[in-house]
Amino acid sequence: MLPLSSTQTLSSTLRLLAVLAQLAIAGSALAQAGPAAITTELSAQKIVMVKAADGSRVEKLEPLANVVPGDAIRYTVTFANQAAEPVTGIVVSLPLPREMTLAEPFKSTPETTATYSIDGGKQFAALATLSVTDSEGRTRPAGLADVTHVQWTIAPALAPGTSGSVSCRATLK
Repeated sequence: MLPLSSTQTLSSTLRLLAVLAQLAIAGSALAQAGPAAITTELSAQKIVMVKAADGSRVEKLEPLANVVPGDAIRYTVTFANQAAEPVTGIVVSLPLPREMTLAEPFKSTPETTATYSIDGGKQFAALATLSVTDSEGRTRPAGLADVTHVQWTIAPALAPGTSGSVSCRATLK
């Protein structure tokens, strides 16, 4: 790997900050479009591998600084119920800017399921069911690089005054 100049590092950092600004705007839109009682907050952290005391390698989350292409970023959307009543039917959508590639699919649980869009957020489905047609008319299964949005559906009711979060990993192109 060739060392990056400070100009390249700065350019990549500025590009990532622009991506975060786009996501913050999308998070605000989510709060306005969703149930009035739900507020959202988007955060992003750089994922780095560090050596643990036992010699194993573990992930550590750090603030975004000196981000370069190939770096892994963890996006977390935290949602909170500000109402006096439980809220059901919470759906959280996260657009992935073109500068980012989804790094791994979300591992769904009984409480939270994830679906994906490859068409700019128009339709969502399980990743395994999505396909892409190339310019020559050939169809192939959609991959992580094709994902434009991640959408989580939260099954349990969110009690008043409580919060939850969903997250995904993406890589800066």
